[in-house]
Amino acid sequence: MVAKNGNGNTSNRAIVSVRSLINNRKLTKPQRAFIGKRVKRGEFDLELTDKLIAQAVGCSVSYLHAAERCSDSDECKVKEGFRPLIWPKDVVNGNPVSLSLDPPPQISDLQLDDIVRLVGPERAWDAIQRTMS
Repeated sequence: MVAKNGNGNTSNRAIVSVRSLINNRKLTKPQRAFIGKRVKRGEFDLELTDKLIAQAVGCSVSYLHAAERCSDSDECKVKEGFRPLIWPKDVVNGNPVSLSLDPPPQISDLQLDDIVRLVGPERAWDAIQRTMS
């Protein structure tokens, strides 16, 4: 197999999908061992999913995605302990969100119907799902 790397050049390294290895029941253990040998030698590149990478490094997929979103300066702040990798739910980008203890304003069913007609049922449903989580 010949694979292209990121800058368009070809290399002699094959890209092997881990998912296809896991689901391929035709490969024997010795065949899998020889594939592993080629991976260790650098002849094959494994195409890893986020879940497999997270399992390999010992974190959750959410933490992996949060780390990917961090800039270099944010990464330094996290490593030095100046900020968390994932902000608590009541903090957004380091700014506390005020939690009001006042009861929410009451609106009539007719007003609610008007709002749903205005934004559409899909968007209203998305808002309901966001507030439920």
